[in-house]
Amino acid sequence: FFAVNENGDLLYFRYDGDGEQDPTGSRGFTGPGNNSGNQIGRGFQDFIHLLGCGDGVILGVKPNGDLTYFQYSGNGEADPTGTLGFEGPNQGNVIGNGFHTMQHMFVSPRSGITSHPAVAIFCVAENGDLLFFRYTGNGEEDPSGTLGFEGPNQGTQIGNGFLNFRHIVGIGDRKFLAVPENGDLLYFH
Repeated sequence: FFAVNENGDLLYFRYDGDGEQDPTGSRGFTGPGNNSGNQIGRGFQDFIHLLGCGDGVILGVKPNGDLTYFQYSGNGEADPTGTLGFEGPNQGNVIGNGFHTMQHMFVSPRSGITSHPAVAIFCVAENGDLLFFRYTGNGEEDPSGTLGFEGPNQGTQIGNGFLNFRHIVGIGDRKFLAVPENGDLLYFH
């Protein structure tokens, strides 16, 4: 998984454990080739949403609403320049727009290997409506947001009442978990 520190540095983590108790936080994050905690990028401080989409794909929303694409193929080798592992041609390309007003955004990648993977993107609008998008592109530059979003039902409202959730996280196969203000854990599919 990836994390962004207060300086906007993108950090890489890999957990190799099985949930064993470890108050130090080191078990499962150490070992040869683990590389957890290494800086692999920079300049991520201004994104209002960052979405890990699987297979190293990261989507980010800038304050102006632009949806940007990154794909990391490295193994967490330390690289403050942010170039090692981000070698593909479509790094930082704008693939859509208008996402700056979303209260929550999360993805639910399709599980397993497919010949043409798709990422289901869920957005909670300012009024609590749940919107659905499907992205099948490879980060090709398209600020209009049509390339890679070709299928039907893009931006369709699929639910409502999602405004007062503290956390929403996609868990794969279009399933997600949500935590309302009272702390309950809710399941959606």
